[in-house]
Amino acid sequence: MLWIDVPPDVSVRLHVRCHGGAEERRKVMSTIEDLGRKYEEQDVTPALAGTAASWLESYTGDFEFLVSLKRRAAANGGLSRREAKGVLNCMRAENRRSVPQEPSGRFDLSGVPDGEYAVRTPDGEFEVAFYTVDRGREGTGWEGFIFVRTGGRSDGHPVGRQAPGSTAYVGKVPERISEIARDPKAAALLYAEKTGRCYRCAALLTDPESIARGMGPICASYLS
Repeated sequence: MLWIDVPPDVSVRLHVRCHGGAEERRKVMSTIEDLGRKYEEQDVTPALAGTAASWLESYTGDFEFLVSLKRRAAANGGLSRREAKGVLNCMRAENRRSVPQEPSGRFDLSGVPDGEYAVRTPDGEFEVAFYTVDRGREGTGWEGFIFVRTGGRSDGHPVGRQAPGSTAYVGKVPERISEIARDPKAAALLYAEKTGRCYRCAALLTDPESIARGMGPICASYLS
């Protein structure tokens, strides 16, 4: 796929795809977060446009601008530079809404396995709070990120994240998430105790031995 440099005020259809490997995609996502202002057409590089196209293709929300743009991109076989700029600004806005932008605590989540966790909340409305830790999918722009959600992996709400190469969690309720980082095993077993479910896959546990270790035999076999 060839790219031609043109002035930003010239309308041109860019047939975009993600360029480079995982490292390049991580750089793109970091650029999206670090620019510090909205994108202009002259900011749109091939890597940024490719990330915008991939993100738009996987978009499942109901924001009419993005829904319409997704249909138009599919029909036209790509995004214009102006359209890619619009998608990048939507990505930036979503990132900024999701979590705070400054490190929330100097603790590292890289040693926390993907799974379900619970922490005690003596100052909260409920006795415990439940959180999901999972990593961005390989081969996407989110590869290398560690995400924290509340409410489950499929329908949870963002709480925070840790960027690739970082050792600092950025997000909400750091006093709770630091408890998971401090002792992931204890937080995982607390989840299993309170829900009766496997902390690795959230399947219901019925065997006493599985309940005691917090996971079923299949998940346990992957860790043995």
